[in-house]
Amino acid sequence: MGMRTQTRTEQTEQYKETELGLLPESWEIVRLGDIFKLASGKSRPMQITQTLTDEFLYPVYGGNGILGYSKEYLVDHETIVIGRVGAYCGSIYVVSGKNWISDNALYAKSFIKKCNLIYLSNKLRLLDLNKLKNTGGQPLINQAIIYSQKIPLPSLPEQQKIAFVLSTIQSAQETIEAIITALREMKKSMMKHLFTYGPVSLEEAKNVKLKEIEFGMIPDNWELVKLGNISTMIVPQRNKPKKFDGDIPWIRIEDFDGKYISDSKSNQKVSEETIKNMHLRPFPIGTVLCSCSGNMGICAITKEVLISNQTFIGIVTNDKLDPEYLYYLLSYSQKRLEALGIGVTIHYISRNKFEALEIPLPPIKAQNQISSILSQIDLKIESEETKKNSFDELFKSMLHNLMTAKIRVNDWEANNNDNNKP
Repeated sequence: MGMRTQTRTEQTEQYKETELGLLPESWEIVRLGDIFKLASGKSRPMQITQTLTDEFLYPVYGGNGILGYSKEYLVDHETIVIGRVGAYCGSIYVVSGKNWISDNALYAKSFIKKCNLIYLSNKLRLLDLNKLKNTGGQPLINQAIIYSQKIPLPSLPEQQKIAFVLSTIQSAQETIEAIITALREMKKSMMKHLFTYGPVSLEEAKNVKLKEIEFGMIPDNWELVKLGNISTMIVPQRNKPKKFDGDIPWIRIEDFDGKYISDSKSNQKVSEETIKNMHLRPFPIGTVLCSCSGNMGICAITKEVLISNQTFIGIVTNDKLDPEYLYYLLSYSQKRLEALGIGVTIHYISRNKFEALEIPLPPIKAQNQISSILSQIDLKIESEETKKNSFDELFKSMLHNLMTAKIRVNDWEANNNDNNKP
């Protein structure tokens, strides 16, 4: 980022003990009420559209972002918006230009002290205003309690530099999030293509002869078979163990995180003795697990021997069915699985329905090719998510260290314009 940061041990400036901790001598302690004056937004305009048009130009903001677009505007300056009621009570974001703020949010109507709004908004997020909401009835945060909060305030040039560092990291985060979103959309499109035409190019797909089945089109040379004819179902016992004193993971829906599953995040594990005494049925390695009650159609492939209750059914495939192909097919068929569910309060899919479920079965080579293509996309998504997690941790660390002066940037000549001040 073209700068050199300084840690506290490198500082020449003296530090002082304050009610907010050890801070540089030059930093002030300021009440939010001495920085800005808040106002409540107004009821939404009568006419709102969900998309921006030549007529509906002005964004209408609620407690956590844009609700739609209006012909009218209420505010015509860059400001900070604070969620006032409900689930987004205490949420913070910066808006600019002509816009409308709804009455479930507060906004800074005027500023008493000049501040960089990127710095200020991040400092407000660090305060976690949500914890200041009232505890009775509908969640609500009032202006007085916001005004009473105190924050450390460096000089405006240092605020600008801190804001630039944080904005640079946030820009990288947004870029990675956009890549992940695009990859997920590409995966959806690819799954639709692969399960309709097979592992062929768009040009080759024009020559694929298709046949119609109950839930769509598939290549003419693919079979349609009942899942129970090419796999063995493992239905777990209903009861949950009373003791977790072994080394075989007991898994729940919360443990699912991607294509493979190998352990319990809560570290619940059962012993061989418990398995024997309770007549539990372990899932062998390579079993395709599919949730069959509540939130149905969530799938994973076991990488270790695992145990669960009846939330899942285990599908052990034979040599005609690639487990990775089945994993992707069931994931693609989630709506179809939900439609099979029965029950009034909690839907579930019985073993019989799983066994009778008809699935398209390509030749094993085509199954391998389909799973390989989708696996490559998954690996790319996983790689980008790892990058995103790294940037998330970097942002949290820099936010804390910059806002508490553990890291200083005041020896760096910022080469950016301050467009984030009132």
